Amino acid sequence: MAFTPLASGPIIGQVQVTDGTPSDTETINLAGTGDDFGLAIVAGLSPEVTVSQGNTATWSAQLNADNVFGTQGETVQLACPSNLPEFTTCEFKPCPVIPTVGGATAFSILIHTSTATMETPPIPNPCNSPEASARVRASTPAGVLLINTEPSGGAPQFPAMLYAFAAIALLSLGTFAIRKQASPGARRAFAVLALVLVAGGIVAACHKSTANSTATPTATTVMNVTANAFDSSGNSMRASRGLQITLDVIKQSTTGPLPGVVPH
Repeated sequence: MAFTPLASGPIIGQVQVTDGTPSDTETINLAGTGDDFGLAIVAGLSPEVTVSQGNTATWSAQLNADNVFGTQGETVQLACPSNLPEFTTCEFKPCPVIPTVGGATAFSILIHTSTATMETPPIPNPCNSPEASARVRASTPAGVLLINTEPSGGAPQFPAMLYAFAAIALLSLGTFAIRKQASPGARRAFAVLALVLVAGGIVAACHKSTANSTATPTATTVMNVTANAFDSSGNSMRASRGLQITLDVIKQSTTGPLPGVVPH
């Protein structure tokens, strides 16, 4: 008989032995501990990292294994958060993680952000989940906390609206002037000015849309990195752990990257 747990942590069970009659049955209680490991941010470091648009946020983490996990060639595969912000990618170094039996193994979590003037970050290969690092273009997913948000490209929100209001006001004045039998020259001037204002509003709106098209939103996002254990043959051990991290993206810096932030 062999103990082959399908989950981590304490495991109990029973074995009943009978010689064929219900009254002659022996029960044996069994107990054991499944291979166990955990994830943690390196002591003294924060799980929240602040990065300006266009730079890479890095978390220093570690996998802590007990005195059993890793003795049979077990490995741990890491998966990117399911709620990555728009226009970001993530990767791990190294991946997979080879546990240190009874000790800690260091690894890094990297999330690359982008700006309005650069291409979406390149897609790395985070070892086991190509789709996890794919470019995220959907709207901000559930589970994201938006704090101090502002347009990603830094373009003001109001010029297009001001142009529109000014154009409407000018057209109204033009209509009033026509009713009052203004000269043909005055009417043409009103029409030209109105067209200029409308065109300006369209240009302002398009500029704002372009500025925000590929920039990682400025927001604070709480995410979970997932780790799954596999045996030496690559079979899942049904042991999964999570690590919560927080990414705080701020407006693109005009004076260079933040201290401790790696540009890509």
